[in-house]
Amino acid sequence: MSLEAAESELRRIGERHLAELDAVFREAPLGLAFVDRELRYLRVNDALARMNRRPAAEHIGERVSHPDAVAALERVLATGRPVLDVEVAVEGRRFEASYFPVRAGGDDPVAVGAAVSDIEARRRAEEARERLQHATAALAATVTVDDVGQATANEARRASEAASAAVMLLDGEQLALLRHRGLSAADEVRWATVQLHARLPVTEAVTLGKPVYAGGRHDIERRWPQLDDDAPQALAVLPLTDASGVVMAVIGLAFDRPMRFDTGERALLEALATQCAVALARAQLYEREHTVAQTLQASLLPREVPKIPGLDLDARLNAGAPGIEVGGDFYDAFAIAKGTWGIAIGDVCGKGVDAAALTALARHTVRAAAAQGLAPSAVLTALNGAVLAEGRPGQFLTAIFARVTAREGGGFTLTVACGGHPPPVVLSASGATKPLDVKGTLLGVLDDPHVQDVQLDLERGDTFLLYTDGLTEAGAPAVTLSTEEVADLLRAVRTPTAAETAEHCLEAAVRAGGGVARDDVAVLVGQVV
Repeated sequence: MSLEAAESELRRIGERHLAELDAVFREAPLGLAFVDRELRYLRVNDALARMNRRPAAEHIGERVSHPDAVAALERVLATGRPVLDVEVAVEGRRFEASYFPVRAGGDDPVAVGAAVSDIEARRRAEEARERLQHATAALAATVTVDDVGQATANEARRASEAASAAVMLLDGEQLALLRHRGLSAADEVRWATVQLHARLPVTEAVTLGKPVYAGGRHDIERRWPQLDDDAPQALAVLPLTDASGVVMAVIGLAFDRPMRFDTGERALLEALATQCAVALARAQLYEREHTVAQTLQASLLPREVPKIPGLDLDARLNAGAPGIEVGGDFYDAFAIAKGTWGIAIGDVCGKGVDAAALTALARHTVRAAAAQGLAPSAVLTALNGAVLAEGRPGQFLTAIFARVTAREGGGFTLTVACGGHPPPVVLSASGATKPLDVKGTLLGVLDDPHVQDVQLDLERGDTFLLYTDGLTEAGAPAVTLSTEEVADLLRAVRTPTAAETAEHCLEAAVRAGGGVARDDVAVLVGQVV
């Protein structure tokens, strides 16, 4: 009786275990299957049947046909070792499969088991992250609104695999085409501007302030019947909104195939739109501030240099200050009295608003002191006192002020004072350097700076150059020009006109900087004619 009871208990335990295994096989979220040595299906669970889009019963007895699966199964039978994590594509969907031997006491497998998982959603999410990361990197490199428009059109089209992508900027009561990829010439003209009152997908996205999707042609024709036969097979329009929720622009995507626009696709497009909106808002702010900076920079320079009979005078400034900062270099030229003119050049410590304020103070102080008939050294002394009176720690500048006086019979007398600035260079008509030994201390540091007046007669054919250290240090740290080397530069670039000579000096600075203006460069050239 005890033997029969034991056998009964063993049968009961075995049946329970088989039932448990059957339940696991049947209910597992993974696709599971067993095939014999001829690769015919022995058993298939419902999860795998759904993946193959056929009932489980129809699999039994049929041979596995997918070439990747066949190769993996044959490898398991040949080696007796499992083959893990094989990616298999079936009708555009991606799966990951592992294959393992089934033995019945011997060494050789009698069958092969397969465990398959659907990784399409995971792969699509990974690809979406990669696309978004690529777009974010491209947008991070943009500066202007036009840059953002180009990057947005490129990245939106690439990320969504759309036939075309267009970025339209909101401008009052209309949308204006900023940039596009894939539009035909006719469509580019058609969508150049769109009035907000028009009933179109792009205007609807602006009005609603949320994305607009249409996955098929029928849906498009029903919602926007005014679109002609050239309407796309599917479309998506995403508004670009700023931090306060105001729409700045829209991205329009047109597809040449129907689209599902499922949760994953919408999440990718809307995340991309968010990144584009951040870049656009940043670019718009940059352009506004850049315009202000340019206006401020221009206000710190004379509108034009005076026309001086017998002296061709020109001045240029290449603002190399990064971003939207106002540089500290300046120049000025103005009439003092009949036959007498003042010229100045300087470099204020620092950049930005504080530097601009000090530059404005310097220009106005120099003009006011010069108008009183003071000598150049006295003008710089007055400028030194004005800077100290401001009482702003750490603010100082270097500057040169010169008075140009016409001489009877022709030529000019140049009277120069220097406050810590690189000295002027003067060349004769023959190209010889005319010495001008002028030195002085920084302005805005000492109560009694050392400045002195030095005079030099300018004859027909002479050329003088005033400049800031942006010229001498354009190639730093590898190369820094001495005064003699600046004279060599002037000798090499001098032309019959002061304007061309000044421009050539700036070009030389850019070349020395490797094609980039690393710092502000101001030059003032006078040529006696």
